[in-house]
Amino acid sequence: MKNKTKQALCLLFMLLLISVSFTGCSGVAEEPEKALKTGDPLTPLLTEIQMPYELETKEGWEYPVNNYEVCYSDDAVMIVANTYRDLYTPYSLIHPELRTDGVYIVRYNEPSSYTHLAIKSDSTVYSAVPYKNGIIYAETKLVDEKTHVDNTIQYLWSILYFDGTKSEIIDSGYGKNLCAAQLTLLGDIPVYTCERSTSSSVSMEIRKIVDLKPETIETMSGYENFTYSICSNGTSYFARFYNEESKDTVIIGNAEEVYLKRTFDEGFTSGCLTKDHLICAVGRDDDDGEDNNIKLIKIALDSDHDETVIPLEQPLFRMNCSQGRYITAFNESSKPCYIDTEAGVMGEIAIDEKIALAITYPNFCPAGKNRYILPVDLNTVNFYLVNFT
Repeated sequence: MKNKTKQALCLLFMLLLISVSFTGCSGVAEEPEKALKTGDPLTPLLTEIQMPYELETKEGWEYPVNNYEVCYSDDAVMIVANTYRDLYTPYSLIHPELRTDGVYIVRYNEPSSYTHLAIKSDSTVYSAVPYKNGIIYAETKLVDEKTHVDNTIQYLWSILYFDGTKSEIIDSGYGKNLCAAQLTLLGDIPVYTCERSTSSSVSMEIRKIVDLKPETIETMSGYENFTYSICSNGTSYFARFYNEESKDTVIIGNAEEVYLKRTFDEGFTSGCLTKDHLICAVGRDDDDGEDNNIKLIKIALDSDHDETVIPLEQPLFRMNCSQGRYITAFNESSKPCYIDTEAGVMGEIAIDEKIALAITYPNFCPAGKNRYILPVDLNTVNFYLVNFT
C-alpha cells in the first residue's frame, strides 16, 4: 500500500513538472478580451509647415510632375526629397521620368531656415535618416530589361551616405519591390531592411550601419518586403514582411538581434510599436458585411511577451510607431482616429472639415512624442504638424 501511495505521489509530481515546463516554454499568457472604451473626439493643434520648394505644373497636364517624398521625421525635423516619379507623366514633359532633384531638411520651428542637400540622382530617394554631417538615404530605380528576370528582379536599390558634398554607396542589391530597402534610427544607429532577390530566391536582411559599414543582424530566407513598413519607437524597430505563403510576418528587434517574430494567418491590416508594446490590427469585414474576428493584439516587448486581445468594431489601417500615449490610425472609411494607450480609449480625431476632406493619402508620420505630420491636398499638397498635447 505504501509503495502504491509513493508511486501515485511520484506520478502526480511528474505531471506537475510537465505542466510547469510547458507553461514556462510558451512565453505567452493571453489575457481576457476587454474592449476599448469609446472616447470623446480629440481635437489636436494643427500648424501648417512651410515647405522649401513648390510643386511644378506643366501646360496640358493637370497633376504636379514632382512630389514631396517624406523620407524621415522626428521631434525636430523632417527630411523631404524632391522626386519626379509619376510613371504616367508624358515622357516629353520630364526626361528622365524617374529622378530626384535635391533633398531638404526642414525644421518645424524655423521652416524658412531649411538645409538643402544637393543630391541629384536618376533614382527615387524615399527613405533617409540623419547621420554625422549629412544623411544616410535609400534610393531605388527600375532595372534594365537584361537584368529583369521573370518578374523576380525589378529594382536596383542602394544605401548611400551624403556628407554634404558627395554620396558614397554603403550597400546595394536587387529587389522585387519599389521600397526594397528602408531605413530607421535607433538612437544614433541607422538600421535598415533590404531585399536580396535572384532569379530563383528572395530573402530579407536586417542590417545596421557602423562607421559607414553594413553589419548583418539577421537574414530571413523566403521573405520579401512590404512597402513603407519600418518604424521605430527609439529603441526597437518594427518591420512587416511577406513569407512564401503570402502571410504577414512582423519582426521586432534592436541593434543587436531580432527578438520577436509573429506570423499572422488571419488578415493583418496594420501594426506599430509603443514604448512597451507591439500593437497589431487584424481581421477585415467579409464581402457580406460580417466581421472576420476584427481585433487588436497587444504583445509586451519584455522577455515574457504577454499577449492581450482587444475586440474592435471595424478594421484599422496605417498605424504608426509612437513614443507617446497616442496611436493614430485610419478606419475603413479613411477617417482618422486615435487610441489612448494609457486610458484604454479609442475615438475620433476631430479635424477641420476642409482639411479632413483633403486627406487623399491617409497617413500620419511620427514627429516625436504625441506629435505627427499629416499631408493633405488643398489644390496643392500641404503638410500640417499635428500636436496632441
